[in-house]
Amino acid sequence: MGEQPPPAAGTPVGRRTVLGLIALGTRNRDIAVQLDISEFTVKRHVQNILHKLNVPSRDVAAHIYRSVFGAEGAPQFAVTV
Repeated sequence: MGEQPPPAAGTPVGRRTVLGLIALGTRNRDIAVQLDISEFTVKRHVQNILHKLNVPSRDVAAHIYRSVFGAEGAPQFAVTV
């Protein structure tokens, strides 16, 4: 799974970190272990991310993250999640 992605500008650490890990293809259970939070908390973060981005799935959210932050994870413009 590698390194954790950098935080996205203007977002709470939990959601932006979870979104970055989703973009890496990390499963909820593995995200929970890496961040030392419950799997339920991860699921709530995912629900909030999908709602804020107004997207139907984590795949679409991951695509948005990768298109904004690219492979290096550096934002190409400001984004709010």
